[in-house]
Amino acid sequence: MRPIAELATHALAFTQPQAMVRRFELRAGGELVGDLEFRSSFGSLALARTAESTWTFKRVGFFSPRATARPDGSERDLVVYTPRWSGREGEVALEGGERFRFATANFWGTRFALGDAAGRALATFGREPEAHRFSDLFRTQAVVAVDPAASARPDLGLLLLFGWYLVVLHHEDATGAAVAVTAAS
Repeated sequence: MRPIAELATHALAFTQPQAMVRRFELRAGGELVGDLEFRSSFGSLALARTAESTWTFKRVGFFSPRATARPDGSERDLVVYTPRWSGREGEVALEGGERFRFATANFWGTRFALGDAAGRALATFGREPEAHRFSDLFRTQAVVAVDPAASARPDLGLLLLFGWYLVVLHHEDATGAAVAVTAAS
């Protein structure tokens, strides 16, 4: 795995190597720069890795849900995401006090952006990579655009993987809601 700082200016994409397996890879062309793997088929605990570090991500709480990122094996929260009541956006707070806005970037909720207080997008998780096989239609994937000014951040890998974790949870929640509505009809 190559350090993300070496490849952050290249075209990045999250891919899901196997449909129906909750494992994702962050790639710059053919180079692996990070991965995210959920520990079970239905839980929210995930392990995220880059060449620089390893973290665990988990969603906690029911009435006041939030998602956290911790160094692997630690109880210290590096990042906490608190969604707003709509569920389409929320606040990402770093341990040092820096805050970002995470939100859908279009009406359909197919693009997401992680932006700073000034409204600049640090990273955008956009359209899916081109589908080459029928099974690609059943995978959760996205192209990632990183602001050039953000590519030097030492925590960029953590922020990209945590942002993708939030995108995956959003897609799974939306899918679950659609299934529930269909079943109730």
